[in-house]
Amino acid sequence: MDILRLKNGKVVEHWGVPDRFAVLAQIGILPNKCGTAILRGG
Repeated sequence: MDILRLKNGKVVEHWGVPDRFAVLAQIGILPNKCGTAILRGG
C-alpha cells in the first residue's frame, strides 16, 4: 500500500507499506484466511 501527502497538487511525502504476509500466503508459506495454503503451479 502506498500513502501520499499532496500539497498544491504535488507529492510532498510518500510512505510505502509492504504487505509481506499476503506475499508469503500467495507463495504457500503461510495459510490464507481460509486456513489453507495457496499454491501456484507453473
